[in-house]
Amino acid sequence: MNKKIFLFAIILCVSVQIGRAQYGYMKGYVITNSNDTLFGQVKDRNALPNILFDKIKFKPDNGGKKISFSASQIKGYKKGDDCFESLTCYLDTAVFVKVVRDGFLTLYKYEYGTFENTSGFGSTFLFKKQDNPCVMELSSTDFKNQLLEYFDDANLVRDRIKEKEVSTDQLADIVSIYNQNYHLK
Repeated sequence: MNKKIFLFAIILCVSVQIGRAQYGYMKGYVITNSNDTLFGQVKDRNALPNILFDKIKFKPDNGGKKISFSASQIKGYKKGDDCFESLTCYLDTAVFVKVVRDGFLTLYKYEYGTFENTSGFGSTFLFKKQDNPCVMELSSTDFKNQLLEYFDDANLVRDRIKEKEVSTDQLADIVSIYNQNYHLK
């Protein structure tokens, strides 16, 4: 009997976690290439597997027809609390990237492998400065040295990187320090 209760509890916990995840349509908006903002509901992935679509799905608030947008068709979108931009420099094709930290230097998270193209899944972090049209991808192999080289114009940031181990969880803080001390918006 105890095994049945334990199994039921585990299934219930997993179901609650899946139910709380942000997979379905959520309140948001789309920014078109002509800078119009369309308000409605946005969906960019399925629950399982949790992979971005090549095209987001959009239902306008006015009850109009559902529309699909690729990254080349819009500047970006917001879904719930998450903002995404279309980035064309990376891989010579337009892709959606999540904005992790915005400013003169912006930190993005790029999820590769899509629902339509399932060859290899994962994510990587990208840096982009406003005065540079291209991005720098953060390598997982030489993480710390790559950051030290990238921030060669920012001693305060370099000192922070040198003084302790740096993980991807700290990238947003590093970008904030750079933006606050070296390039104000």
